[in-house]
Amino acid sequence: MKKIRLISLFALILSSCNKENPSSDFTEVSCSTSLDKETQNHPIEFLDKPYWYYLNDQTLSCLQVSLLQNNRSLKEAGEKIRVLLDEASGAKAKLFPQLSFVFQDNYQYYSRNSVFAVLTPNLPSSLHDFTTGLGFQWNFDLFSKQRYLYKALKNEAIAEIYKQKNLALELSSLLSKTYLNLKVLGQIEKILNDQISLKKDQIAINTQLLSYNLTSAFPNFTLQEELDGLTRELELLKKAQIYDQTLIHELIGQMPDSNSLTYNLELPTSLPLLSLEELDLALITQRPDIQMAVHLLNAAGNKIKSAKAAFYPNINLSALLGLDSVFFPKLFESVSQSYNVNPVLELPLFNAGLLAANLRKERHLYQALIYSYDNTLLKAAHNVVSEASKFIHHENAYQLSAHSDQLEQERLSLKIQTRQAGLIDQMELIRTQLERLTQFKKTCEDQRDYLFSFVSFSIALGGGL
Repeated sequence: MKKIRLISLFALILSSCNKENPSSDFTEVSCSTSLDKETQNHPIEFLDKPYWYYLNDQTLSCLQVSLLQNNRSLKEAGEKIRVLLDEASGAKAKLFPQLSFVFQDNYQYYSRNSVFAVLTPNLPSSLHDFTTGLGFQWNFDLFSKQRYLYKALKNEAIAEIYKQKNLALELSSLLSKTYLNLKVLGQIEKILNDQISLKKDQIAINTQLLSYNLTSAFPNFTLQEELDGLTRELELLKKAQIYDQTLIHELIGQMPDSNSLTYNLELPTSLPLLSLEELDLALITQRPDIQMAVHLLNAAGNKIKSAKAAFYPNINLSALLGLDSVFFPKLFESVSQSYNVNPVLELPLFNAGLLAANLRKERHLYQALIYSYDNTLLKAAHNVVSEASKFIHHENAYQLSAHSDQLEQERLSLKIQTRQAGLIDQMELIRTQLERLTQFKKTCEDQRDYLFSFVSFSIALGGGL
């Protein structure tokens, strides 16, 4: 039944984002909405906020906030976004009239054989022409070349925002998994310390049995090898803890030698989404990689329109209202007032080959982005279905392991009662305690895999950011 649900999920995801006629020059692409009709009457109960809130860990939430605010890679990406937004703002400003203050000196030197010297012998060989005033310029952009270019830059800036969001999700996932692994390692550390203590007790008791030449005793070197193995495992675990803490400090923008993290070892045992029945499939459209592909595609489409508009005439108007004089002391006299108006019609004639090549280039880039968009959508669909399968698998494995741990705990309780009644010896009780600790360790590892799969599944659906 769950396999059928996963296949249905894959099919619906593929139809959840669509575009029209990719063979045309450009059609606005949007992630939409065929699923919205099915889900719009139902509130989104999952990922209506960042996924880490469902883990119910205040320390993790604070770490995630520090990551988003202080991570150097995210700050670098933020500066790149500001650059693109400023470029888009500059392109938008070109759509409006430009007004500026002008002061210039048009200095000219005439040779004796120049036409001006021949026709006007009394003209000085050099001449200043001082001009000052308000300059006005407006490119009417009748065929929207600049407007489409502005839209393209705006789409690229938005795509960069989603690229930063995608990076934030990757870093957030790494932080969550590292933090959860650190907590599990803390629990396993306690288990290993208990196993080492029991193993030492077992060796002490076994040494006494060997001194009595009892056949029920084990060879001491076997128990010592097991003790040495547990000690080495504990040493490796402590190194892993140091590595995880260093990585967390790096992710949140702190020095590796910062103060150690303080956290409790309790892990969430249940999560809000345990099956696919309540999954809102529209969440797939919120993935930042899909949104980034959509806006890059729209940017390329607007560049095609801008390239086509370059074939049409360009009409602009420039004017100057101010003062003009060949003598600087007389520049500010009332008789020096002047103005000029210069309407310009520019039609490309001999650069049609260049314009056509540019248009073909933009169309090829657009087609390449269509394939990239389709590939991104297919990868997203596969990722969601794959992570959903892993989540269900690890959920079932953890529940089974937790049940086995409960049985081992009950078995240990019975052994303790039996030992108190004098029906078994201390060695038998220690063996049962070691077996229970081994099962508890496996339960902790299965719980870690369960939480990891929840994080990965949440990230596959957009993470709620």
